Amino acid sequence: MNALTRSTATAEVALTCARRRRSRWLLAITSVVATLLGLEGSIRIYDAVRGRSWNARTYWYWAFEQDPFTGFRGRANARIELATNFAYRHNEEGFRDDRTLHQITEVRGNRLVLCVGESSTYGLGAPSSGTAYPARLEVHLRHLSGDANWFVYNAGIPAYTSHQVVQLLRLRLLKYRPEVVVMMNLRNDVEFMARRVDEATDFGDLPLALAPIPSPFLTELAMRSSLFGLLATRVLRPVRPDGETATPAGPITSRGRAFYLDNLALAALVCRRTPTQLLLVDQPIFNEGYEPSRRKATAEMREAMKATARENDVPLLEADRPLHVSGFASPNEVHLGPVGYDKLAEILAPQVLEALRGRTPR
Repeated sequence: MNALTRSTATAEVALTCARRRRSRWLLAITSVVATLLGLEGSIRIYDAVRGRSWNARTYWYWAFEQDPFTGFRGRANARIELATNFAYRHNEEGFRDDRTLHQITEVRGNRLVLCVGESSTYGLGAPSSGTAYPARLEVHLRHLSGDANWFVYNAGIPAYTSHQVVQLLRLRLLKYRPEVVVMMNLRNDVEFMARRVDEATDFGDLPLALAPIPSPFLTELAMRSSLFGLLATRVLRPVRPDGETATPAGPITSRGRAFYLDNLALAALVCRRTPTQLLLVDQPIFNEGYEPSRRKATAEMREAMKATARENDVPLLEADRPLHVSGFASPNEVHLGPVGYDKLAEILAPQVLEALRGRTPR
């Protein structure tokens, strides 16, 4: 075999090996892609059988968007089907209500009540907007008063604290000149703010849950994947802006306590200037499973809230003790489910009417 033949044979062997390597890589990549597509399809079929929409596993991304003043807000017209007959749907204003504020204020003689707060106002655990506590409050107010002009609007946003609620009132809600604002904020302020904000940590240093980053193509593509959503909900953890994992919360700090109480006072001030009647709700929290330090922090903040309500001449609606006394047992610390939300509304309705006794309707 001459040199030319040997060279040709060597080249053919090298080419054959290269082709085999490429084939193995192609086979491996194809197998991985096929496996991922198979898993994606299986999860989607599993979800579809249970009535879930394609975006149910990443609802925390598709239901909310960034806001320059509050960190995040409800995404307008979001539709999240979590199960058959269980959905989170937003109106064009980004709130979980079947009507818009503009539509309500167009009704002659309307008596508008705005419910603001976090996930227990929004109605996590309620299968529809009509089973969240604001909608049930409307039903009970109309029944007790015999006045069909009561309209109760759900402006709750999951994970909001009193700071964000004050900004929401100032920038988006009070312009509609409601007769009443019912504000229910305690648990999130204890957990997210009062136990974390101190002399070294400001509000801006804390992670804002449910605040998606701007969505470039790859991020939005990933958020369309049920498989990615399944993995993300089990892997992702909140981090500080500097990249460090958020530290566990400690006891109530003096600065954190003042931050909460200042926000309640600000809410009273901006409502008074509208003028709108602000009512604070003593939020029901089923915290029997908390460790003693967390229960103590909640109790301390609850008493501080009551004192601030008295100082600012804001009626306080009792809800925590009455709901416990009623015998209701919550499936979650603050997310009450449809039965609990209706009981909460039933407890609040007569107190709302009593707080407004003697006040001239607009």
